Amino acid sequence: MLAPRKLGVLTFGLLTVSARTYTPADLHLAEELARRVALAVDNARLYDEAREVGENLRQAILILGEQQQQLRTLQRLTNLVNQRLADCPACCR
Repeated sequence: MLAPRKLGVLTFGLLTVSARTYTPADLHLAEELARRVALAVDNARLYDEAREVGENLRQAILILGEQQQQLRTLQRLTNLVNQRLADCPACCR
């Protein structure tokens, strides 16, 4: 399990004129709220990271496609040169 880390602060207050005090149930509710907020923040961060990784992957695929096309062109040129050399009389070699 990951160690807890601080993401922010939740502040709860009571009016000084109120006789109400916080109960253990209130503390439990506040802790649950904090856990859910932290989970939402982590999920948003992970979503952004996944989206960035996806974009980087798309760019890498485009670059690889361009390089593949360049290699095919180079292979065709090499084949043409080899054909010309094969067709050339021995004196031209």
